[in-house]
Amino acid sequence: MQKILFTHQDRVSVRALFLGGSLDLKSLERTSHLATLPLVVTAGDRGCAVLFRYGAAVLFGLNEVEEVSFLGYLTPLVSEPFATPETEAAVLMLDEAAGKVENGVIWLREFAIEQFQIVADVLAKSVVLAHYEMGTARIFDQIEPFAEGLQRTTGDERWGKELLRQLGRALSIQHKIVGRVEIIDKPELLWDVPDLERIYLRLENEYEIRERQVALERKLDLISRTAETALNLLQHNTGLRVEWYVVILIVVEYFAVVVRAVSEALRIYYFRLLLIFPSHLLATRRMMNVAIAPNSPIVQSPHPIATPNEAETQIAAAEVNPCTLTSPDCFTWLKISPAPKKPTPAVMP
Repeated sequence: MQKILFTHQDRVSVRALFLGGSLDLKSLERTSHLATLPLVVTAGDRGCAVLFRYGAAVLFGLNEVEEVSFLGYLTPLVSEPFATPETEAAVLMLDEAAGKVENGVIWLREFAIEQFQIVADVLAKSVVLAHYEMGTARIFDQIEPFAEGLQRTTGDERWGKELLRQLGRALSIQHKIVGRVEIIDKPELLWDVPDLERIYLRLENEYEIRERQVALERKLDLISRTAETALNLLQHNTGLRVEWYVVILIVVEYFAVVVRAVSEALRIYYFRLLLIFPSHLLATRRMMNVAIAPNSPIVQSPHPIATPNEAETQIAAAEVNPCTLTSPDCFTWLKISPAPKKPTPAVMP
């Protein structure tokens, strides 16, 4: 049997508010209440309120003072409260043509609790959608400068953290409207009172609940895809830069190897040159002696001259060439002795 409220009134004001992230109803469920699923409690002198776990409250028949007092009572039960709650106002009127909705006026056949619960369900979903529609619009405004900058260059990494935050916000909104609020799901009350489905469908159509939910999901999906695309571009640029760093390191290492190889080759060449140099000096000295005294035997140097093999052995054993271009010994070694005089023949008596 349906319980009738506001029996002496033909007009009831309604105000829906989205108070915060969630509403703890455990303590209220243990106290006296008018109905459950959703929870209906008394408020003010003769009013009532329908409360939802996802943070919405719909107040029926409360004046301004009673509304402020009741919201103050709910404040400790609200988690993550909003500084400026989203609101939706309407007026309930008695009429035989139940279900008619026009310019914020809803006509009902009677003011029964079940009908209040149906009205509250639709109005609560409407304020939740309005709140997240505004949040989605702000996300669009923040992403728009990035989209414009993306037309000029894809190498700007300043937007990385901001895009991640916007992506997180979009995913959070999707989670709330799908997981908590269940926007497109019908209330469980319709299973018990199927006669109220016609009123529910009219209210849902009037407040465009499904259309707004679909549009919101499309916007959130666009934000998610935009953020993911941008992050992929930033990661690609980062990976490309790392690849260039690796290439540069490889080139530097290659040149270092080449420099080491050339240095080693020059060192070996210089050492071999030191080993071969004495033999060249010997050949030069002999040529000069021949030029001075072509018909005389080669003059022996006061310093014994080693053969090329002996010179190489001596230098290798000493590990230092004693004959350099600036050493006195070298010039002494290169000194050319004059050709010996021919002996004067003895005069025969």
